[in-house]
Amino acid sequence: MSDVEDLEVKIIEALSKSKGHLTRNDLWKKLPTPNKQPTQEYWPAEQSLVDKQKIVRRRGHRGGIYLVDQADVIPTEVTAETIKAANPETKQILMEREYYDSILGTIISNWTLQPGFTHVYGAVTAGQGRRQTGGRWTRPDIVICTVSEWLFSSRPEGDVRTFEVKRFEALDVLAVYEALSHKSKAHYAYLLIVNVPERLSEDQKADLEGVLSVAGKHGIGVITAKDPNDWSSWEFELDATRSDADHQAINQMLLDQVPPDVREHFHRSLRTVTVHI
Repeated sequence: MSDVEDLEVKIIEALSKSKGHLTRNDLWKKLPTPNKQPTQEYWPAEQSLVDKQKIVRRRGHRGGIYLVDQADVIPTEVTAETIKAANPETKQILMEREYYDSILGTIISNWTLQPGFTHVYGAVTAGQGRRQTGGRWTRPDIVICTVSEWLFSSRPEGDVRTFEVKRFEALDVLAVYEALSHKSKAHYAYLLIVNVPERLSEDQKADLEGVLSVAGKHGIGVITAKDPNDWSSWEFELDATRSDADHQAINQMLLDQVPPDVREHFHRSLRTVTVHI
């Protein structure tokens, strides 16, 4: 067992003995480290436990490090049995989750077809149960990281984009505000509506126009898709405007919610893309 893995075990033990919650300073005091301060192994151990969904960081008045109840983690495999057994709120999440993998696959395969984009990496970030990730509506369904290289730019750009996924039959204007809540921790935020009918009734048109109106006021991008697997059926109804989220907030969201392999690929691409002026 490596020093980092050994420290992971000790962190879990300390939290378990303290009702599952400690401030970071109190946690350090319970670890066998010199002067009760973090060693160089501590930060990789904490991040590894976050990535494994064993612990979660919280901020604010009740901030600190919390154990994650593994019973609260929504399963990645969605079956008819799990949907049938779920309560109404979780059932809605699971029904949406049926689309996440296909949506992510379509984005990964096709996003770089748009002018300027050279790399795209992404992950489904919705399947984290009820663990806290910063407050209500702060957990996007999908996060993608894009690298773009523009003809008249002196350097490549790296952007983080969040996606809130909604089935058309369950769509209402509240979905826009869910997407908006993600914009404080990303460069761009989108609402992606799937299962859009080939032909809309007058009432359906009115509902969609209402969503587009509110989204436009807040700079939320809106994409409609008749078939999540068919890129040609995706329509970019509204472009997303760039947010004023600070680098620290975006960085922390990536650390808290995005798998390490996606972060590493994104980081490496930003360092290795050759810039031509």
